[in-house]
Amino acid sequence: MGRENGAFVESGDVKLKAFNKKIESQLGANVAYIDMVKLLPTREQELWSFDRCHLVGAGYEKMRRALAKPLAK
Repeated sequence: MGRENGAFVESGDVKLKAFNKKIESQLGANVAYIDMVKLLPTREQELWSFDRCHLVGAGYEKMRRALAKPLAK
């Protein structure tokens, strides 16, 4: 656990994408969905903790800026 290139990291990435896809598929007409993995790709390792599911400080800052466009619509 905690290795940047370990199986745990890859597993977290796969699970996060599957979870987001499930949420998106269950949305109703009055719900907006923003796929955060598209805004903050997990390949940008400096934004994510070792599990690639939780952000670090720099990731939250980039998320704040990245959400500005979709939320303004």
